[in-house]
Amino acid sequence: MRAPALQALGLRRRRVAVPLALAGLVAAGWAGTLRLGAAMEGHAAHHAGLAALFAMWAAMAIAMMVPVEAASLLRLARGLRDTGAFLAGYLLPWLAFGLGAAGLQQRLHAAGWMDAGMATSSRWLAAALLFAAGLAQLSPLRQACLSRCREASFTADGTGGLFGGFRASMSSIACCGLLMLVPFATGVMSLSWMAALTVLLVVEREIPHATRLSTIAGVLLLVLGAWKLAA
Repeated sequence: MRAPALQALGLRRRRVAVPLALAGLVAAGWAGTLRLGAAMEGHAAHHAGLAALFAMWAAMAIAMMVPVEAASLLRLARGLRDTGAFLAGYLLPWLAFGLGAAGLQQRLHAAGWMDAGMATSSRWLAAALLFAAGLAQLSPLRQACLSRCREASFTADGTGGLFGGFRASMSSIACCGLLMLVPFATGVMSLSWMAALTVLLVVEREIPHATRLSTIAGVLLLVLGAWKLAA
């Protein structure tokens, strides 16, 4: 078989295999989140170890952040580039973020600042997190960061790879890290909030002029922060 035919065959296979693999990874992330959340219902999370909390945050990171980067991964696959290396480079910093979030949650549990729904019982901390995320949403700095995040999916030569994924992930964390801490205020295992944040991040990433949605989200976070403080 000639080289062009082999290349066309490889491209067709990637166009099928990569979306299926991404869908399976996201489904595994949501399934893991559901299972771990069910295991930690009530006060079970208060006695969970760091490994169990990290597993929960890792599943959440995969479920929420892989869809955000899916379009970049599909573009890489169409160009016959190494999507696996890019995905690994993208997920590693987010898993490190999840480890830090799990450590923070463990400390909050130990201090008695987390309730049975895995939301902080301190209205001051909840309000501070929501205000910080809301103000960040409304800031011009975040819009500039979001533009950079869109451009960071590839390295300068457009090959992606491990470094390209790492670079995209660091930009994504700088842009979305505060939003990923909102579950501490709303409930770490609140699936409705997870879904809403995922949709918001995907739309912001893929629609360059979705500034109105970012503004609405920022205002809603500020209102929710004020409600938490008043309550």
